[in-house]
Amino acid sequence: MALGNRAEGQAALDEARPVFVDLGAKPALARADALVNRLAAPPIVQATALPFGLTAREVEVLRLVAQGLSDIQIAEQLFVSRHTVNSHLKAIYGKLGVASRRAAIERAVETGLLERSALRYPSGSTEAGVG
Repeated sequence: MALGNRAEGQAALDEARPVFVDLGAKPALARADALVNRLAAPPIVQATALPFGLTAREVEVLRLVAQGLSDIQIAEQLFVSRHTVNSHLKAIYGKLGVASRRAAIERAVETGLLERSALRYPSGSTEAGVG
């Protein structure tokens, strides 16, 4: 799965499925299934130059932040640690020249990187996921 090959990832998961079931590890099996399914999904961002030198993963994190997800929720959705999400956020803030989630989202909207309609909270909101 790490190589991005869905067919091989699915084959490996199918082979390991009985072990997951025998161990009673249904949550881990569900996460593995979700990861294999993500391999079939088109990339969120095309391989074109991104504004501010952001990486595709940083844009993905920024979009999840704009949807109001917490660092822990983003980490779970992307199958990374909370610390990795924090590292991405620091990089995003530095590249956008901002110091907060709200400022990053506002800059992304101003520059067309994100659409206002994609935001979970309207401008002026003080919700924790955006402030």
